[in-house]
Amino acid sequence: MMKRSSCLLGWLLSFAVNAQQQAQLPRLTAAERQSVIDTLIAKVNSLYIYEDVAQKMTASIRQHQKHHGYDTISQRTVLG
Repeated sequence: MMKRSSCLLGWLLSFAVNAQQQAQLPRLTAAERQSVIDTLIAKVNSLYIYEDVAQKMTASIRQHQKHHGYDTISQRTVLG
């Protein structure tokens, strides 16, 4: 029982520290989010073996972006 409590306490402490560190990071701006998405698309297009699959993937990313699917992402760790 003591070991389980120690593990739980350790997990809670690490969770609290992680949450505090994330709170200290500056929020992701729209321009930075756009840059990450553009970089991702460029890398998919340049590195993916099957060109047609890469095009489908990038089209899906752009479609999701067009419908504001990424607009709520404000933490750097989500896209990092």
